[in-house]
Amino acid sequence: MAVPTIYYICVVPPRAGGELVNVQSVATLHQHGVRAVALVNLDAPIDALPKDFNVPLERLAPGRAFCADDIVVIPEYYREALRHFATQPCQRVIHTQGPFLTFRGFDSIQDMNAAGLLAGVSCSTFARGLMQRMGSELRWHVVTPFVHPMFHRPVDALPAKQLQVAYMPNKRPKEAPVVYSLFRHRYPQFNHVPWVPIVGMSRKECADILARSAVFASFSYLDGLGLPPLEAMSAGCLVCGFDGHGGSDYATPDNGLWVNEGEHEGFADAVARSLTLACENGPHAQRQREAGWQTSASYAPGRFERELLAAWRAVLGARWPEYLRLAGASV
Repeated sequence: MAVPTIYYICVVPPRAGGELVNVQSVATLHQHGVRAVALVNLDAPIDALPKDFNVPLERLAPGRAFCADDIVVIPEYYREALRHFATQPCQRVIHTQGPFLTFRGFDSIQDMNAAGLLAGVSCSTFARGLMQRMGSELRWHVVTPFVHPMFHRPVDALPAKQLQVAYMPNKRPKEAPVVYSLFRHRYPQFNHVPWVPIVGMSRKECADILARSAVFASFSYLDGLGLPPLEAMSAGCLVCGFDGHGGSDYATPDNGLWVNEGEHEGFADAVARSLTLACENGPHAQRQREAGWQTSASYAPGRFERELLAAWRAVLGARWPEYLRLAGASV
């Protein structure tokens, strides 16, 4: 007899932040006694995964039938999956990690409202609010991603910082060179300062660069939340630049030198101001670092776990016990 299960559509091994969040969701639910499985493509390299990849996995075989009590969690952009599982008797939950990707999966909010989805999971209050303001009638639950502990550098044990600017140019490939050129032209006294691009690196490599860098220039763009600035704060960087919209959940005048969209000259000025603060290394720089540490610390694994379990308890209601692996469990 089939038992009701929560399936998250996942990519393994996860390559991007959103893909990692899906895998982390399955792992966390499983650890807390919930029957949860990562559903992956038939050609997913499961056999090549590391031995410590402790996530229940299933390849989606052709003709695989799901029961009415199964729940499939589908990324907002995955139109093919949304269409495929609409033909199955299972229930569907949409996972919106970037509300700006919504219309890759649906042609309109009206289509989403008419799709018969069970609920929505969102990565931030900003993302949930935007979906609601666009007219979404779903019940949305916020489950906030967490900053991995590998990025954290303790306040009282910060390693020596190099005078360099770490940045991720990929989300704004046209704007990043403009900001860099404006910076070099307006502040020639800092032309010796290297800008270190973070591209195609592992999380460990990214964490190492942030740990060494005095400044992080944020090129966040159309994000549901935006973890990189939070990771940089956790690593003790002085953060400046764009919040990418989703960063409005955490960006304050205390934890960064944030600039409005389109203010490229202002961005260049903010980088120069951040470098000046790093060189002075006085009370202002320390206050900003401490505010950044406090902000990033609020995006902890424990918060993710609490919000994830609370969301599924709310979605399932009285049926929550049916999705637990062990009889009598009460997570």
